[in-house]
Amino acid sequence: MKGLWVVITSCLLMTSCAANKDNHDSNDHPNILSIAESRSNIFSIRSDSAKYSEDPGIQSAYQALIYNYNQSIDLDFGERQSVYLGEITKISFSSKGLMFALDHSFATIHAIDRDGHYIKSLGSPGSGPTELFRPTSFGIIGDSLLAVAQGNRTIKVLRIGAEYNLEFLNEFELDYNPESIEVCHDRLVVRGMNPSGEPEPTLIHMYNIHGELLLSWGKIYDAETSIMRNRLSSGRTITCDENGISIIYEYIPAINRYDNDGAVQWSAEVQDYLPIDIRMEKGRSGNDELRFGRPLPGMLFTRNVVSLPSGIIVLQSLRVQEGSRPAIITFLLNPSNGASGVIAESEIPWVYASKSLDAFAFLSTNPEPLITFSYQ
Repeated sequence: MKGLWVVITSCLLMTSCAANKDNHDSNDHPNILSIAESRSNIFSIRSDSAKYSEDPGIQSAYQALIYNYNQSIDLDFGERQSVYLGEITKISFSSKGLMFALDHSFATIHAIDRDGHYIKSLGSPGSGPTELFRPTSFGIIGDSLLAVAQGNRTIKVLRIGAEYNLEFLNEFELDYNPESIEVCHDRLVVRGMNPSGEPEPTLIHMYNIHGELLLSWGKIYDAETSIMRNRLSSGRTITCDENGISIIYEYIPAINRYDNDGAVQWSAEVQDYLPIDIRMEKGRSGNDELRFGRPLPGMLFTRNVVSLPSGIIVLQSLRVQEGSRPAIITFLLNPSNGASGVIAESEIPWVYASKSLDAFAFLSTNPEPLITFSYQ
């Protein structure tokens, strides 16, 4: 068992922010990066209080997150000491609790059982039926089907058969490069900018496992140049729950929440969730004056979004500041309106969780990839 500690640097005492409840039908979406006008109570005073939010759901989710991280244990590779982890880009759980980690560097998916024992690596680099060609993301359907997004503009559907050997089921082509994929209600939700979308370019696409396109929505970022448009529209992560789908934008950074039919529920930029630092300083006159400022300087890159079993959304950004090590900032959001209750700049690494089981995985990348996990 690891000995770990967590430091809370700030918290948000909020009940609502970044809510967007404009009335639009499913065919009339606002600009995908529109920001809500109502941002009441978006401030906090640094506090050591154990009360991190007035939202009981966020309180409970935060406590569960910290508890599971402190209880998490390392993977057991047994006699397979020659197994190396490369760039882990996604971790998902099957309905039976098996954990799968996509290793982009080695074009393979590592399988781990509920006790943390390494089982085997599924797939290898290549373009054959059960090989993986520059995999970018994957999703799990039930306990035995894998849908893998590949760098050759395809989605490959594979079955995990006997002895954890992969069996080819289906492969379908796309008109765009898939950045991320998630399984939502046995449907495949794929993130990728399709410039030839009708009647305009789209960003989010829903398929069945046979490759039939069911729905496509989401406006791309409107920029003067194609390079800026592509970069600002990008992001590798999607998450979903019973009531909707959330996507993030890495370089804005921003988050959008949709219902299951693609209509915007709310949207916000990550900077809306940063607490305002309230302090007293001496002014030029020598008198104490009230000052406001952002306590988290540096550039933010939004890298991860996960739905917990409770429905609470975990949003994580990487803060890069000259002269210091990059730090992960973890936000907890209410899915109904985007209200944020916690910001923790601490030792919490990248978080992954099962949507149906009390199972968590934590990915540290410094100085090398390390996966720990916790089952309750």
